[in-house]
Amino acid sequence: MNLNGKVIFLIPGFASDEGDQNCLPYLQDLMLLLKDKLGSDRMEIIAFQYPFQRSTYNWHGIQVHAMGGKNRKGISKLLTWIRVWTVLRNIQAKSTIGILHAFWLSETALIAQIFGFFHKVHSMVTIMGQDPLKSNKYLRLLKLRKFTLIGVSNFVSEELEKSSGHPADDVIPHVLKTENFANLPESEPSYDILGVGNLYPLKNYNLFIEIVEILVRDFPELKCGIAGSGAQHDDLLKLISAKKLDKNIELLGETQRSKVLAIMKNSTVFLHTSQYESQGFAMSEALYLGMKVVSTPVSDTESNDSIQCGKTPQELADCVRIALGNKTRECVVFYPAEKAVGKYLSHYMTFSK
Repeated sequence: MNLNGKVIFLIPGFASDEGDQNCLPYLQDLMLLLKDKLGSDRMEIIAFQYPFQRSTYNWHGIQVHAMGGKNRKGISKLLTWIRVWTVLRNIQAKSTIGILHAFWLSETALIAQIFGFFHKVHSMVTIMGQDPLKSNKYLRLLKLRKFTLIGVSNFVSEELEKSSGHPADDVIPHVLKTENFANLPESEPSYDILGVGNLYPLKNYNLFIEIVEILVRDFPELKCGIAGSGAQHDDLLKLISAKKLDKNIELLGETQRSKVLAIMKNSTVFLHTSQYESQGFAMSEALYLGMKVVSTPVSDTESNDSIQCGKTPQELADCVRIALGNKTRECVVFYPAEKAVGKYLSHYMTFSK
């Protein structure tokens, strides 16, 4: 592709090596898909906080600069920003920067805004999670009109417009690199109901447990699993025990993405109980692997015909009950990867001429 200069990606954290599957897998997939079109020599990644050790390394042919910020605050955060600035200046000195692409309306976007202003480089930002909400302190510092704003869902764009008056310029959902789904092992366990995500309050696994409690009245042998780790692990174990669901719900802990995908391939219903979601990448994975997806009404789920939604524990339990009775499996592509990549490339070409 005839792109004038490099695309520099500014990201809070990135995979520490090619085996680090669980660090922002949706960004790993996107980087690999973009590399197929741009070439690795046209891309560099700057990771602000993670990996925690400062280094420059090669990830699938793409150069990654880890600033080792370790999520520190105060003067340490400022030092991280200075290191990022230094790396950007060094890249600019060696080769032209065509566009700065930040992820999250956060420090990544702020540095892109300032560096872009002084060096006449256009910046775009992909809005990823809770960053469009009014509670995001960076919104007051960012001149949103100067960016190309990309939302990962219509919901994110609408939330940004509510908080700032600026909707996203385009909506490009997270997409899958489907090669990751080839040759998944058959030996992984299967579950009637599976949940995937970090164990913290926003993911609302208390609701997951309540739904299972309703269902075991009719399905006493129900087998459920939750893949993920987090601060609520012990509390959830206690709740499972208090409701006498020890034989029905298994907490799988931190699980490699490839293993999670293999479990999805063998399991029936993906139950998503989150209180907030920008898009829900794991739901896309589950749909692609033929699972039935039941979710709380977050992001754009209510407008997706492949996802069944419920607002109350009973409504969600009823949706799961119906899904358990449907034995067909269909591969559903949430959003075509080639369409998403094409949109990003179009934006890059527009502003890197």
